[in-house]
Amino acid sequence: YSTSLETLRGSLTPPYAAPEQWLGEPPTRATDVYALGCILHTLLNGKPPFGGDVDTIRRAHLNAQPPELDGMPPRLNGLVHNMLRKSSASRPNLERCAKVIEEVADKPQRTSNLALAAAGNLVSQAEAAVEAKQRADEAARRARTALANEAIADLRTIMARLFGEIESSSEAARREKLAISLGPAHLSFSEPEHVTTGRLQGAPAYDNGWDIAAFATIRLRSTIERYSASDASTYTFGASLVFASTPKDREFRWREMSFWGFNSANESTPFALSPGDRDFQVALSNVSGMVSLAHGPLAIDAEDEEAFQDRWLTLFAKSAQKKLRHPGQMPLPPNFFK
Repeated sequence: YSTSLETLRGSLTPPYAAPEQWLGEPPTRATDVYALGCILHTLLNGKPPFGGDVDTIRRAHLNAQPPELDGMPPRLNGLVHNMLRKSSASRPNLERCAKVIEEVADKPQRTSNLALAAAGNLVSQAEAAVEAKQRADEAARRARTALANEAIADLRTIMARLFGEIESSSEAARREKLAISLGPAHLSFSEPEHVTTGRLQGAPAYDNGWDIAAFATIRLRSTIERYSASDASTYTFGASLVFASTPKDREFRWREMSFWGFNSANESTPFALSPGDRDFQVALSNVSGMVSLAHGPLAIDAEDEEAFQDRWLTLFAKSAQKKLRHPGQMPLPPNFFK
């Protein structure tokens, strides 16, 4: 069985294609070893190691273990398993394959050799299982990273459009990289970041079904009129922006939400929380805690971006007029954003 780069580019044969071919990597002699292992598996088992449609075959070549070769000598079974390893560097070379196949065909096995070969086959299967899991985990990690990277780029664009609306409305607006100001109003958002897990580690009781891939915050700080000496001179409204799927909506979308607590200060409520914060996780669960949702979650991307802009442009206008203050009740009343 022979392969060449031109052949791989022009006509991939799914049942016999090595993982690296599915990933678009250049073939090596180890690619031939994998293909030979598939052919041996077909000859000995009556069918290729992986079947189904092309997508199913691709996923299996990348992540699944091949089925056992029942009734075959353990040494041959172990060899074929090693030939079908996902990592090309861990496959035997062609010379070793030819040697083992010839020895299995020509030499009767002693009972002790059969026992050792059977033990070696079990070790090969265990190593292959670990390798397959590692490869699946790495593929999932890469997919998760790509998902978050694309979402972060989208959020930057959404925020740039919001800032652009403010900037175009007044020549007095002052734009910064992650903030914009107009008189007493200062709107900022944090640099978006990846979330390695959307759930609180070690606290299954707070598992809320949210899967969060990326996170940022948005805050509007306003200088306000003081009615008494005890009043704060500024008021800050904050919200968390999370790229997540929820128990009720399995699509990943950017979502906005704010929080409030029984002991939180009026001048900074509602506020943003990080997904890594225990209060964040509890507030989104069915467990009662000291912190609850003040508003949201509300989708802010795609068809809901206009509503997101209207909400924050209204708050920003109030802030610029020194009219943005704590609403006096939680959760937020509907007219707070009007």
